[in-house]
Amino acid sequence: METEIQNYINVLEDLRDRFKKLVGLMDAKQLNWVPINQDVNSPHVLTYHIVSSEEMWIHQIAGKHNLSRNREAEFLVKRTDPRILIERLNKVAKISNQVINTLTLEDLAQLRREPPWRDEGYKTVRWCIVHVIEHYAEHLGHLNLTNQLYQIK
Repeated sequence: METEIQNYINVLEDLRDRFKKLVGLMDAKQLNWVPINQDVNSPHVLTYHIVSSEEMWIHQIAGKHNLSRNREAEFLVKRTDPRILIERLNKVAKISNQVINTLTLEDLAQLRREPPWRDEGYKTVRWCIVHVIEHYAEHLGHLNLTNQLYQIK
């Protein structure tokens, strides 16, 4: 396996593990808590959204799997058990790792059509994977901050 591809898998695994560790410590109230108002995302929404985004960019766009996504619905979900989120994270991670493991350096340079709601044209497979990594890191920051605010409320 190419070093670049293994690095993507390693970074994604680390980010997912950090999400799982933090979410796994939350009870139902904290999982659905928002710090300011309903326009801010709860830890559950952040996690559900990031996993759905990974699924779209890696499974559907990079891996050419036939999936559908209701992005707007991701921001409305509420659950009481963090284990359900962690199971979903693990399931999506397994498929993502399989998709990424099948890629070659030539595959990483291939262009893929972006989702219709972005409508910016085409991105490389490499860009799709790096975007998922960036997105995880951004929302991990949000998750950490929301957790800190919850602890001091």
